[in-house]
Amino acid sequence: MKKLLLALPLLALASCGSTPPAPVLKPLDYSYLPPILLKVAQVNVVTNFVPSPSQQLAASQDPAPPAETLETMLRQRLQPAGQPGTATVTVTNASVDNVSGNLVGAMTVDVNLASADGRSTGFTEASVGATHSAPESGNPEDLRVAYYDLTKQLMTQMNVQLQYQI
Repeated sequence: MKKLLLALPLLALASCGSTPPAPVLKPLDYSYLPPILLKVAQVNVVTNFVPSPSQQLAASQDPAPPAETLETMLRQRLQPAGQPGTATVTVTNASVDNVSGNLVGAMTVDVNLASADGRSTGFTEASVGATHSAPESGNPEDLRVAYYDLTKQLMTQMNVQLQYQI
């Protein structure tokens, strides 16, 4: 019994040093938002963005990779309204990066509308950017959460900017 009583404080101290569980970071989804209707018969989403090596590394640490997340949102929200013509939605930037202790993110999307015979009938561009301080802890999980939060902020801004521009 005495040994058990002596061991209890050690168990209490040991439990203080345990690390908290990693937060659950759900995939970012925008299907609940109303569609943005484009007066065309077809919407094509393409990506012309090639990340730098440091942007590629940062995106690989992000639970919601920016290019992938942006493409998914564009496919969910931009819908054809059935008239002849085509919309080409081009992702020209969808990056996060760690620059001198700052997490920097940017997204740019071009929307080109063309009539059925290929003539340009409209163009707009939506761009957003944000910067956060990198976590000082050096903990990889903290960095993952910070990248996720940055991408989530960029996506919120892009949803607003797209609706405003279109």
